[in-house]
Amino acid sequence: MDEATYDSCTGTHGMLSRALAGIEALQSRGDRPVLSCVVCSLNAEGLTSWVEAVAGRLPGPPAPVLHFSITLCPEHRPEARGVLVRYTALGVALAEATDRATELGLEVEPLQSSTHAAIPACMVDRRLQGRAGPAAHPEPHEVGLEGEGRPWVKASRCRSCSATGACLGVPAAYADRFGLDELTPDRTRR
Repeated sequence: MDEATYDSCTGTHGMLSRALAGIEALQSRGDRPVLSCVVCSLNAEGLTSWVEAVAGRLPGPPAPVLHFSITLCPEHRPEARGVLVRYTALGVALAEATDRATELGLEVEPLQSSTHAAIPACMVDRRLQGRAGPAAHPEPHEVGLEGEGRPWVKASRCRSCSATGACLGVPAAYADRFGLDELTPDRTRR
């Protein structure tokens, strides 16, 4: 909801006003828009402020639904690695933003509904543990244990986790940057 942050996150220039006008046009037709916020280091600290700005600028009716996902690091976008944010800290920020959205009467889709762009369940703040949403269905070639060279990585200890069949782990670029120590199978955070 801030022009500079929007430009930085989307790689555009001056398009926020057009995006907001489009959302307002949908609302005026009675459509309920889903606002997707891809969270990275450029916007992670302002999630609660974003929720408050959405509630103030786009109250509806119908009020928008909020959707949070994480930055992915596809091989064709190596610069994405530079905006990754540590998931354990992000889990807390997402919980705070979700709490604020609920206070303001905004619906937030379950965090795990992003499947490939979701934080592993063991890194989600405990306040959101019950809002898991649909499970991911990773392809066997996508996910590997540390050192196997796959796009998604899990720690060796993740083999024993009850969620291992529905968890992608973390993008390999995340593991390279932050390691895998944060993955705590079958345990909630905080």
